[in-house]
Amino acid sequence: MSSLYARDKAVWISFTDKRGHRMRRATGYTLKRTRKDAAGRMLWPPEALQLQKKLDANIVLGKWEFIEQKKTSPLFTSLLEEFISHRSGDRSAGTIRNYRLCAKEFTGVLGNHPVASYAEPELLRFRLQQLNKYSDHSAARVMTTLRTIFNWAVDSGYIEHNPVTKRVLVHPRPVPIVTFTDKELDALFEHLHTKDPDLERQLRFLWLSGFRSGESCSLKWERIDFDDRSIKHWNAKETRWEAYPIDKELIDLLRMTPRNREPFVFKYRNVCTVSHYTNVALADLGITGRTVHQLKKTYVKNLIRAGLSEAETHRLSHHKSIETTLKYYAEFDLSKLRKSLAKSRRPKKDVTIRSHKKALESSTPPSA
Repeated sequence: MSSLYARDKAVWISFTDKRGHRMRRATGYTLKRTRKDAAGRMLWPPEALQLQKKLDANIVLGKWEFIEQKKTSPLFTSLLEEFISHRSGDRSAGTIRNYRLCAKEFTGVLGNHPVASYAEPELLRFRLQQLNKYSDHSAARVMTTLRTIFNWAVDSGYIEHNPVTKRVLVHPRPVPIVTFTDKELDALFEHLHTKDPDLERQLRFLWLSGFRSGESCSLKWERIDFDDRSIKHWNAKETRWEAYPIDKELIDLLRMTPRNREPFVFKYRNVCTVSHYTNVALADLGITGRTVHQLKKTYVKNLIRAGLSEAETHRLSHHKSIETTLKYYAEFDLSKLRKSLAKSRRPKKDVTIRSHKKALESSTPPSA
């Protein structure tokens, strides 16, 4: 059987489908005021009660065709809660928090209205306001999140098309890929060797493996197989388990790491803590414009310098899209392209005349 409940003055319906999964859907109706009968039971709108009867009659089928014909679309906040309830199983807590922050920014500017009332011109104005207020990257993140939420509204039948079209999305300007130099890395590791050896080992691991700082914080000893020379880790970008190969240098580093913090490998298990102490060490050395994530960028550049192909670099760098990997190749090959361009400007020698002179010299007998 199904049940009705209220959330943010919106009427929701909860039921169990034929697979035994508990489902929640917004009915599209709102409560102007809360009313109860003499027994203390909630008085629901007649339309919502009629919808509940339809659902109970078709509960065995597990279909929602009859509810998709509702006239009123839910409020944006109700749609957001429905979207999060269905995405919480395969999304991290940080991603869910990002959904809520972007939605708060959106409703703070355009208001909390039914999803069908938002039009593309409003989203264009909202995009321009975001560009004036934040950086290109932050504006792009908000617009991409909104497009994902409105896509859910389209799939659920609340709206016919997504008002956040692709031309509304913000494409950030290309930012040059900044990496650590060998001199900077030597100075950083030498400084941390006396100040904080635990952080030095963790940063060396990031530099040698290409792992993200969050992946190193959650790394456990049970995931490391020294016999197979591999690490089984969870790729947060592609949401899957992967086996990462390790070489002798990484094996030596891991064997030198003390096991006094089992089951975890490293001391620092918070991304913000690693970033903070790294920034403090860089500030002591007078190194500016560097972050922890640039250790991964340095790792990718080293793979390219070693002559690895695009596919091998993509596999070892854990990038979700190969386009991200190709950006490194495009920037890295810029110097080679410049040399090739300069080479093409050189005057060409007349190979025919030179070859003819050599032939004449070889055919002329030596003088007595």
